[in-house]
Amino acid sequence: KIADIFGKEISKLVGAVSFKSNIKDKKKQYEEMFKRTRKAGERALIIKCADILDNSDYYSFGKNKEHEDLLMSKLNYFLKMAQPIIGKNILFKKLNDRYKILSSEYKKVYKK
Repeated sequence: KIADIFGKEISKLVGAVSFKSNIKDKKKQYEEMFKRTRKAGERALIIKCADILDNSDYYSFGKNKEHEDLLMSKLNYFLKMAQPIIGKNILFKKLNDRYKILSSEYKKVYKK
């Protein structure tokens, strides 16, 4: 168990930022996880922000619109939800900047 090795606080943070695989609908899955992350507090939001920022390097557009719509929706949802709490954090600002770049790329591919 994570708590046995790293302690209760780390276990709580890992649990907050992890998806629940029993939720099959991908949109509901990320919305539920982001709500848990927000409830766990600023540290959990910063961890999730860093995770999304790192993963955003792998976003590419033009292959699967449905999946790409989900990625952009997820990113936008997180930014709106987290902004009141961590909006001044440097990682949040970097993720927001990354979102603007990705949004521009997305619009070029799908001409929105």
